[in-house]
Amino acid sequence: MSQKTSIIIIGGGAAGVGAAQVLDKKLDPRRHSVTLITEFDYMRHHPAALRAVVTSEGELEKDITLPYDLIFGKDKQGGKGRLSTVKVAKVSSVEETADGGFVHLEGGQRLFWDYLVVATGSEWNGPLRWPSLRKDVPAYLNRWREKFTSAKSVVVVGGGAVGVGELYLLPVLRTLTESFH
Repeated sequence: MSQKTSIIIIGGGAAGVGAAQVLDKKLDPRRHSVTLITEFDYMRHHPAALRAVVTSEGELEKDITLPYDLIFGKDKQGGKGRLSTVKVAKVSSVEETADGGFVHLEGGQRLFWDYLVVATGSEWNGPLRWPSLRKDVPAYLNRWREKFTSAKSVVVVGGGAVGVGELYLLPVLRTLTESFH
């Protein structure tokens, strides 16, 4: 039997996970392998992350930081998708060869790919640049919540979902306006 076709997806956000989930359901595990590489040990729901940064109400962080082992359907052996695995690591470079290529990881490991999907998404600054380890999220959120609570003013820019569509900053704005009366 020939070697499995290797598909590597770089990026564990919505696009990368969505691609991995579709491939996990559609491809034959005897012929294919899918590896999702991400720097985070959890997937974060970005729209809800905005609200979680400014308030502890509802303890959203528990529901919006999803361990990757919950992302894929389980096989009878447990722990992995039918053919997908998640590797928590940082990519240092990508090399293309005549028959595919290699993803080089920090620490020296390299993974061969027949097909490569790059779904790295956006790099966020400020309160949406969450830590890469799930265990560090509560302390991170507490620091930002304290900053928002003690702020003398907050500027909301934009009228879309991030700016005001879901009114994620409402608890902070309410606290600020009450302090001015």
